[in-house]
Amino acid sequence: MSRSTPVTEFITFPVRDAEKAVGSENWIRDIAKCVGCTGGNWGWQIEDGGNLHWALNWTSHSAQQAFCKQSTYPTFKEKVTGMASGAPSFFHATLTPHEPKAVFEAPVTEWCKLNIAPGTDKDEWVSGFNDFKETLVLASGYRGHACGWGVEEPDMFMAVIGWESVESHHKFLKEEGGNMEWVVNISDVESMEIWHVKKGGAIPPAV
Repeated sequence: MSRSTPVTEFITFPVRDAEKAVGSENWIRDIAKCVGCTGGNWGWQIEDGGNLHWALNWTSHSAQQAFCKQSTYPTFKEKVTGMASGAPSFFHATLTPHEPKAVFEAPVTEWCKLNIAPGTDKDEWVSGFNDFKETLVLASGYRGHACGWGVEEPDMFMAVIGWESVESHHKFLKEEGGNMEWVVNISDVESMEIWHVKKGGAIPPAV
């Protein structure tokens, strides 16, 4: 990955008291004012309503790292720590297309994180995924998708898919050919995590 490759940062905060998260979208606006941040989205997980999700778009991974070195970062980190009931998890991925605006404008976004077995032929794996996408884009309730490889974990593949509802995703799985068997057929997948995130709002970049 080039140091100038755009990335999306995915963050999950466990929040025991949702009241503590009220107004936290304004913190994303603070981030969006930073050089290199081109906006973001936030929402609550449907499977576990105590998880708050942020997705932030950056012009590069190095731009995001520069934000962490700013003098204002400790204050920002303190606010986030006070909101969370546990350690947040985060990772970065190089998504295509970037930025995935159509995906996050959907009422529900599926976050699908796949850890691929080391040594897998990635070109062959992506070829299989592209075959799957031909079925995906025809699904009723489909609103868009973006996908790509992880930055910190090169064997992690991230896909985000916009849906009209969780029910439309389940219909795709059960009735429209989206049963994910392609994953097993293409290669070994060491683990797979899927969440659905209800749209909270979009944070535009600072003008």
